Amino acid sequence: MQYRYDEQQWNLDLKKHWSLFDLQTTPEKEGKPSAFRQGNLVLVSGCITTLCPQQLKANMDHPIGYLPTDWTPERKVPFTSPTHVSRFEGIKQVGTSLMVVPPPPTSSTAPGAPKVLVSVSKNAVPMVLHLSGLAMHRGSVDDEDTCRPLDLREQRTNIDIREINFQGGAALRPRSWEGTMQQDDLETPRYKREDKIVLLQGSFDATVFGFEKQTIAFLPEDVRPWRTVRCLATLLKRRPNQNGEQDIASELMADESLAVTIHTNGHICVEGGNIHSLDKKGRMRVVPQKKRGWLYLDGVRFILAKGDPIQVSTALAEEKERKVSTLFADDDEDAVSYRQGSIVCLEGILHWPTTKGTPHVRRALGFLPKGHWPERREVFFTRGHTFEEEERCRVDIDRYGRVFCPEGGAENGRVNLSGIIFKAADPDTTPATSPQSQDWDELSIQYCSAKQDADHGYKLLEAFIQTCTKKEWAYIEHAISQQVTGRKLQTPWGQGIAPRGVQRINEHDLDEDMRFLWDKKIRKVVDDKLGIKSPHMLFQLSLPKLQLVCDLLRKEQVGLKERELANLKNMHERLSEGWEISKHGDLHFKLLRDTAVEIVDQMVTRWDFDAQIGGLLTNDFRAPESIRHLYPERLRGDVAKKVHAMSNDDKTKYEEIYQFFRNFETNGNTMTHCSLMGTGDTFTATGKWHFPDTTSVQKQLFESIAWLFERDIHHYISERQTPVFPFIEDFDIEASDGYCEKDPKTGHSPPPDDDIMYKPGKNNGDPGELIRWRAKAIHHLFPQLAQLRCLVYSASGYNKGKERIKTSFHLVWPELIVEPGTAGLLREVTLELFDEETHKEGSFLQKLRKKLMGFYQSNDWFNVFDKTTISATNGLRLPYNDKVSSVYRNEEDKLKVENGEMAKGKAPKKRVKENRYSKAVGELLFTFEADVATGGQEDKIVSAKWQNTDSRTIAQWIQMGSCRLDMSDPERTRPTQVCPTREGKRLLRKLKRKRESDGIDFELELSSDEEGYALKIPHPNVRRCKLPTLEFAKLFDEQLGGEVDDLELDQEDGNKELAKMLKGSWISVTPDQALWRGPASEQSKAKCLGWMPSWSLKRGRHASEPSMSRPLELVYLRRFNNQDVGKIFVDGPTRTKQFIIDILRGCGPDITKDDVAVVPRYDPTKSRWINR
Repeated sequence: MQYRYDEQQWNLDLKKHWSLFDLQTTPEKEGKPSAFRQGNLVLVSGCITTLCPQQLKANMDHPIGYLPTDWTPERKVPFTSPTHVSRFEGIKQVGTSLMVVPPPPTSSTAPGAPKVLVSVSKNAVPMVLHLSGLAMHRGSVDDEDTCRPLDLREQRTNIDIREINFQGGAALRPRSWEGTMQQDDLETPRYKREDKIVLLQGSFDATVFGFEKQTIAFLPEDVRPWRTVRCLATLLKRRPNQNGEQDIASELMADESLAVTIHTNGHICVEGGNIHSLDKKGRMRVVPQKKRGWLYLDGVRFILAKGDPIQVSTALAEEKERKVSTLFADDDEDAVSYRQGSIVCLEGILHWPTTKGTPHVRRALGFLPKGHWPERREVFFTRGHTFEEEERCRVDIDRYGRVFCPEGGAENGRVNLSGIIFKAADPDTTPATSPQSQDWDELSIQYCSAKQDADHGYKLLEAFIQTCTKKEWAYIEHAISQQVTGRKLQTPWGQGIAPRGVQRINEHDLDEDMRFLWDKKIRKVVDDKLGIKSPHMLFQLSLPKLQLVCDLLRKEQVGLKERELANLKNMHERLSEGWEISKHGDLHFKLLRDTAVEIVDQMVTRWDFDAQIGGLLTNDFRAPESIRHLYPERLRGDVAKKVHAMSNDDKTKYEEIYQFFRNFETNGNTMTHCSLMGTGDTFTATGKWHFPDTTSVQKQLFESIAWLFERDIHHYISERQTPVFPFIEDFDIEASDGYCEKDPKTGHSPPPDDDIMYKPGKNNGDPGELIRWRAKAIHHLFPQLAQLRCLVYSASGYNKGKERIKTSFHLVWPELIVEPGTAGLLREVTLELFDEETHKEGSFLQKLRKKLMGFYQSNDWFNVFDKTTISATNGLRLPYNDKVSSVYRNEEDKLKVENGEMAKGKAPKKRVKENRYSKAVGELLFTFEADVATGGQEDKIVSAKWQNTDSRTIAQWIQMGSCRLDMSDPERTRPTQVCPTREGKRLLRKLKRKRESDGIDFELELSSDEEGYALKIPHPNVRRCKLPTLEFAKLFDEQLGGEVDDLELDQEDGNKELAKMLKGSWISVTPDQALWRGPASEQSKAKCLGWMPSWSLKRGRHASEPSMSRPLELVYLRRFNNQDVGKIFVDGPTRTKQFIIDILRGCGPDITKDDVAVVPRYDPTKSRWINR
């Protein structure tokens, strides 16, 4: 007879800004985070996603939900939750610290206790959390039948001396109270039994865990596992930037894991392994260092039963191999599944012969016995095979009982399943569908959309607001304000959908005659004499009572005409007949009051009134982050008008596209795309996305952008380059607004596009001489390409940020697959070729450069060939996306900056849309043949023609203009080999000498036939300048300001930090010299107010005093001792100093390298003459 356990199930009560989530494999059945109790064993499972990712602040506790009050554990229980930083990326061993916190003793009856808290790491802000595997025991430590302390010293009675595990180090000490030696009884390491399932709990004081195994405790003989158990324990650390709370538990967060091994003889051993930490790019780094922290045994569990074997996939081991494997298998480690009531525990190692190599990540590794299948797909962390290199291994169990390792970990023919625990599905029910293939996982990496439960208050309010008037809505707002201490708070749709009637003009929604009658003749009399304040109250009177009102009006002599009395009675009769239909029942004051109370009762928690009151106390009248998703904010301004004007089919398509972009948004630093609008973008709350480079996802991305562009809804997406990418560059020139006659339609001068390139239909189809020179420079390095295709995009127009006309051509060379170093080299070679040709008297490039410099002084070749497309510091804007610029918020601040009364960094700025979309111009095809004049040693361009591209769609143009490639395609990502011609080698040798003079390595191998030799080179930190100090300061501010604005628009933290380091100011500007210095905060934290942490002052520690560093400085010495000097000196930290030097190089021909060679070019230590 099967034993029946006392079991209960409960849905986790989520907070408002967290939503239910499920994998895309089961869209017809939502995964609901649930809590399950069997006796004293509590188990939580499910998957959730955040609706307000920007609300998750690093190193702070955020509640995500509540468990039933009577399921409260005695102590805080830590848990490491498998985490996705976006709804598409994998877990990649990333875990987030969760803590189940019991309520204070004084509030044991408080609803919703205990609560589940999440603590966020700075480099891994979660978007999706898996709660599977969160198990705890709520039994009392005083219950000796189910709970006993662990033996911290081995009982050696009747033990063979050969079985003793000698340890060189001291034993671990159980956790004690902070600042005392008194042991915390609740933290004493112990085991708790729930029939055949044993859970460990308790903690040890902070210590160092190295690579060697260390025995920490011993189990009694009657509580020992059948097989060796290898699992993970949580290692807690102090969270950074704490203020020194006395309760040490409030400062701890689950940061890393320790390897725990429970032997069949009862020995519990731990080992540290390497430190696994996330860097700023979101990548997991393995650091060979010892770990230090507080060891918690919560999460370590095993079974006291033999269990049912787990079948290995037939594809991994043939029948003959499985029989041989069975003969030599270690029975103490074989994977088994044990079911106790509705709870299933897995234990042991699933292993197979490695003769077939590493299995595919989508292949099923094993199958659980029927009846041991979970209700939904569950995701767990288990111990990696080689713990020093792989701390955690992701293991998935789907609803068909199949075992997967979607992110690797099965390379050695072994997968550890110990520690996996979940609630089994009802054995009488089977999944509604069957898998397409028993051995293959149909889970695509993409997840389904986050879904929010709709409640009745939400629908009741929406239905009411569609029919009420302004006056009636005021009753609802009044009733709501009574519930929240008389304050007027924000409510959904109160501002989003306008009720009938206009406040203070026609708040009762009356026609013109009746409104005049009520306002001018009736309202004052009936209000003073009868207390009737609304015409609807007047219309709800019975006919005899209405006649009394009419008699009163005649008596008061308000000038009421018989025709007006007749109209009043007719409206009363008409409303009485149709009131029930038009108003959904008698909408009298009592009904309004009852409706308001019902709405408030159902929606008070959803509107987050507590957060609104907190905002009102700080004069912040915006809606809290927790309820902003209830407002139609994403459809504000022009986007709202365009969407509302769409057909129903287009609205459905728009919602699909909107959900597509929200699915791929990320909080991590591994973003592939970012929005130039930041968090203010309509299609993302984080300003960042992670779009995989797979064909299906990229196609949907390009088609979505094209569909919206055709409906005049624009994106502002910038994409990061892959490690290998098609060569992309920008041609940019600037001109003063008014350099020629202005266009009356735009109010600005037209951009001088024809000076760069003739578009199709002009100049007899010839694109122009400049683009020919550009193609010739490319051919010097890649002569093996007899034809070159060039995709041309244009974003010319008025630049609002600089208030100038800008000609901008975006060129994509799809045949040139390059790496970042090769792209930079190609640009430098082009600049060398153009500089040489410019110095030739009467040449085309000399005349063109003179013309461009007449448009604006910054139109040097260095700036015409935009360097941002090479470095990709800020990413590259996708075609058919708009540009965003940063402008001063106030005109007064702008004038102060121009007059030198305010620093540029102090003036507040805002983002504005440029309305300069990068549209496709066409495709050019260059054909090269051997030049007979050079004896066939060099090639020449024989044709440059525009191709017919009328059949291409916008989505295809966007795809062809992307700088990302699918790195899994070896053919497409093979870099184009550099094979320079004779002229190309000459340019490269010249470039090599220049790079060495600037202290930059030149990695490309060249032949030794070098032209020229120099013993001395100029110092790279010194430049020459001929400009007066005021003109130089203005030019430098303009160049630096543009770079800093681009860095601030970027969503990457590293670039934003660099922008802060560059926000300096001029200390002194005189006719003889000018001094510019970076921010003082980057030189020393002691120069900032409040630099000393409060915990340092409280504990009397001053070791954290910041050290001084060299400030970033630029000195322009124009004159000295009445002699012209004209030298610029730059010094400071390496990163910022090099950035300033690069800016000076792009300031035009007035700033050149120094003319005094002071640095030896050769290395004296390697000279053969020195040794003599």
